[in-house]
Amino acid sequence: MSEPAAAEPFAYTDPDAGVIGPGGTGSLHGIPDCMICLAQGGGGHGQNCPNAGKDPADWVTEPPPGMTLPGVARG
Repeated sequence: MSEPAAAEPFAYTDPDAGVIGPGGTGSLHGIPDCMICLAQGGGGHGQNCPNAGKDPADWVTEPPPGMTLPGVARG
């Protein structure tokens, strides 16, 4: 008797992987706008934004390699 064939690995591709979502708008105008996800006035950062949860003094101004900015077509 032969052994059963191994199952194929599940191929899941997240359509949002590599995409930085747009940030929200808040009313705290003393907080700078995020140069990555475009969050304004203390609004929440977008999905996958590297500045989420960081002090504004530590924010990066360029997206990580391979990440796409909000509103920029992927291709």
